[in-house]
Amino acid sequence: MTDVINIEDNPSPEYLKGFNYGYMVAEYIPDLAKQLSTATGTSDRFVGMKHGIEQFEQKKTKTKQPDWLSKNRLQNLDTKEIDKGKEDLDKD
Repeated sequence: MTDVINIEDNPSPEYLKGFNYGYMVAEYIPDLAKQLSTATGTSDRFVGMKHGIEQFEQKKTKTKQPDWLSKNRLQNLDTKEIDKGKEDLDKD
């Protein structure tokens, strides 16, 4: 994103309103979010809205990752399956 705004220290209330609105629009009205993400504007509220849309898209992309790409993929394995696999190897 080319818009530069200092949001790390203390985002303005207008930025926060825009961010929350953008996130909700992206979640519930994706066609509108797509149109808004290509629009231009420099107000805190508009920049926040665009960042909210981007944040939702990033989260949506993360949740679509296959299980084998997740950081805790080994924790999701059933230990019985692992033990069964070891037993099969021992038989050979």
